Amino acid sequence: MVFLVDRLPERTRRNILAPEYSGEMLEQRLTQRIFKGMPTIRALWRMSSINLFPRVAVGDPVPNTLVLSPTGRATAVVNLECLSQEGRPLVLNFGSCS
Repeated sequence: MVFLVDRLPERTRRNILAPEYSGEMLEQRLTQRIFKGMPTIRALWRMSSINLFPRVAVGDPVPNTLVLSPTGRATAVVNLECLSQEGRPLVLNFGSCS
């Protein structure tokens, strides 16, 4: 929806955005262009297709990558390989930003 709104004439955009924005916020939103053309489409495609070709599968050896590991009250930078042990599953939780 945001992509389509950015490409419409100002009067139409104003009518669509008016229920959500008012006054100075509406004027500011009318000057913003969230959709930036092909770079936006490429970035969205990369984000949505990242799981189409996974690089890591269950049972693959652990890559020797630096990760943050909470240790007590501090956070340490350690190698992922150091956290793995033979016969013990290694679970990585990337959390959520939403």
